[in-house]
Amino acid sequence: LDSPSAVRRQFGTMRKNSPIEVKFSRRVVEDADPYAVFLWTIVFLNLQSILSKERKIHMLPAKTVAYETAKALDEKKGVGIKLLKIDKVSSLADYFLICTGTSSTHVKTLCDYAEYTLENLGEKLLGREGHRGNTWELLDYGSIVVHVFTEEAREFYSLERLWADAENVDISKLIVEE
Repeated sequence: LDSPSAVRRQFGTMRKNSPIEVKFSRRVVEDADPYAVFLWTIVFLNLQSILSKERKIHMLPAKTVAYETAKALDEKKGVGIKLLKIDKVSSLADYFLICTGTSSTHVKTLCDYAEYTLENLGEKLLGREGHRGNTWELLDYGSIVVHVFTEEAREFYSLERLWADAENVDISKLIVEE
């Protein structure tokens, strides 16, 4: 809708400069160009939605995001869940969460549930990689990167060895041992 004619085609015919009365920003605009009123109304509504409380941007602390993700992976029977704090070693993220799935289908399920859980917490997924092969999937949330492997892929890539300088965070209180 980049021209008055496009607006008229989309919203019906309006005579240019036809008398119109629109309540806008506590003023009554009379004899205004309908296209201009339409554009200002769109701008006003967009600003209103951006400033509304529902669209308020909030970010959870990285530790909270990591803990909630670990709980989600545990709920779906993830195996060997480890949380590494890498903020002092790398600028990639604050935490790496590493988990093993028992099959490629289980890997996908774990990632889908972790994504669902964090989406409900308001966290935005920045990237998801490896979803075609399902032997190693990666979910990037900026402050936390979630790695879900099959057993063979986890042994092959051995991220715990690669990131040996990272601090191993104790999450035993979050995970239910069976």
